[in-house]
Amino acid sequence: MRRLLLTLVVAALPQMQPQEMKPSDESWPLRGARLLPGYNYVAQPSDVCPWGDIKKKDGGGVAIHFSGGQVQNAVDSRRESNQLAWERRQRFGDTVAHVAMTKDSHLVVSYPGANFDAPVKSLEDVSDVLLMVLGYAEEPKGRGK
Repeated sequence: MRRLLLTLVVAALPQMQPQEMKPSDESWPLRGARLLPGYNYVAQPSDVCPWGDIKKKDGGGVAIHFSGGQVQNAVDSRRESNQLAWERRQRFGDTVAHVAMTKDSHLVVSYPGANFDAPVKSLEDVSDVLLMVLGYAEEPKGRGK
C-alpha cells in the first residue's frame, strides 16, 4: 500500500510544478488583465482554486500575488483587522473593483472571486499594478461569460 501511495505521489510531482501561462491559454485565470512588457504569470499548482504570481522574468519590477475562485474579499478582511491606510471602489461594467493601500504599503485589488496583492515601494509600482489588474473586470474577447 505504501509503495502504491509513493508511486502516485511521485507520478503527480511533474504536474504540481509552477507553470508559466499566457493570455492565449484556455485556462488563463486572469480574465481581461493585461500584463506589461516583461511580465509573466506563473500559476501555482492547486486543485482548489487558481493562484499564482505576476512578476518580471528578470526579477525587477513589482510582484503581484493573485488568488481566485471562492476567495474572501482581501480588502474587507484587511479592513476588519484595521490594516488599511485608504480604500476606494469603482464600477467597471457589471463588476466592482475594490482598491486599497495597507498601512504596510501593500496595494490590494479585490473583485468578486479574485484578489491581487502587491507590496509597492514607489508610485511607479502602484501605476504598474493598476495598469495590469484593473482590466480583470473585462471578459476577454472570444470567451463567453
